[in-house]
Amino acid sequence: MVKTRVLPATLCLAALALASTSLFAQDNKVAPLVTIVEGSPIIHKAEAPPPGVKVLYSNLGTGSDVYYSSEGWTISGLESIIGAQQAIGLAYTPSADSTIEGVQVGVGYVTGANTVAVAIFSDENDAPGKPLKVWNPINLPTFGTCCTLVTVKDAAGIKVAAGTQYWLVVGTDTESETTWDAWNFSYNQVSGTISVYTSGSGVWTTQTTTLPAAAIYGTIP
Repeated sequence: MVKTRVLPATLCLAALALASTSLFAQDNKVAPLVTIVEGSPIIHKAEAPPPGVKVLYSNLGTGSDVYYSSEGWTISGLESIIGAQQAIGLAYTPSADSTIEGVQVGVGYVTGANTVAVAIFSDENDAPGKPLKVWNPINLPTFGTCCTLVTVKDAAGIKVAAGTQYWLVVGTDTESETTWDAWNFSYNQVSGTISVYTSGSGVWTTQTTTLPAAAIYGTIP
């Protein structure tokens, strides 16, 4: 079942601006995914997880199959060549009370501003609610190459509760509206719960489909 949640006309989410009044004037021009015919033959070694942490969640592979580098979900800003804004949320429900201290995502750069916004969100009605932490990594690897990962860390940590749904969200912020990136599919293209926001619809749409590549790290008391 596809679930939608209408966003308010103005929504300020710290550095991750996923909605504003201007979004609702846009046509829904965003392609659900981007595809390339052939990736780079050069394999880059994936970064190791942050030291001293446990894997809380991961759909990443190993070696030259850390993620599927030929397809991914569009991540775009209002001023990108896509002509609309799109963000993707990956659902995450911890099995134990824990503290998130790092995230890795397989996000690649296509064109425009070479940056992205990565965030942990609370849940609201089975869709991303409010940001608990936002990172703004830059100099992303080129989409179509494998297997560089974008790694972000938080020494203070984000406390999450067992059995409560959260969201790992990748989108654009107010300083990267020309961005067009792609969040690569997981290496085995496994299905699961994601939520998609596009400025053309003005809603988060939660559905079961191909998951983007990601891992969440932290500590469990």
